[in-house]
Amino acid sequence: MDRARKRGRPPGEFGVKSTTLSLRVPPYIRTALMTAAATNKRSLNGEIMLRLRSTLSRDRGADRPRHIRALSEMIALTAEGIERATRRQFNEDRYTAEQLAKGVELLLWKYSPQAKAAPQTKAVVSPPVIAAAKTMGHSYPDHLGVIEAGAVIALLEGRLGPPEAEEKGHWPPKGYPESMWGFWRVRDDLKPRKRK
Repeated sequence: MDRARKRGRPPGEFGVKSTTLSLRVPPYIRTALMTAAATNKRSLNGEIMLRLRSTLSRDRGADRPRHIRALSEMIALTAEGIERATRRQFNEDRYTAEQLAKGVELLLWKYSPQAKAAPQTKAVVSPPVIAAAKTMGHSYPDHLGVIEAGAVIALLEGRLGPPEAEEKGHWPPKGYPESMWGFWRVRDDLKPRKRK
């Protein structure tokens, strides 16, 4: 009686891998990857796969319009400068957060069409926002920014991530769509650090 023989390893969290990629890296990168793999309780191959997939997922942000990518970079540079000066993170220090808000406000003013207009000139509300105000309420145009920021906060503050992934320190959480990982990462990155 012939027995069916199993070949190779069963598919892991990344599915069946059938292509080999040979890569030369400096020793310090290999050491950093090995350390990360041990910390995350993954194989070296699993750590590299996760990081490659994460980077490729982030590249999807390239689908965003150029002006949105530029805004993200300006805000990041401003935040880094302010945090360098205060030596505190904006999500851990009220003063740093207030200064970042002022910096972002200046950036938005500087690169908006109204920057060249007189300071008293009121911004013109776009027709789609005026149309939406008919169903959203008359105060909608004045609160659009707060409403959109509130929606992002609701996404981040809601229980997006599976609790078992956080408790076990497993990343990425198995069985959840890759599109949600970015939200989980942002939420985790915004948590204040535990000070020793």
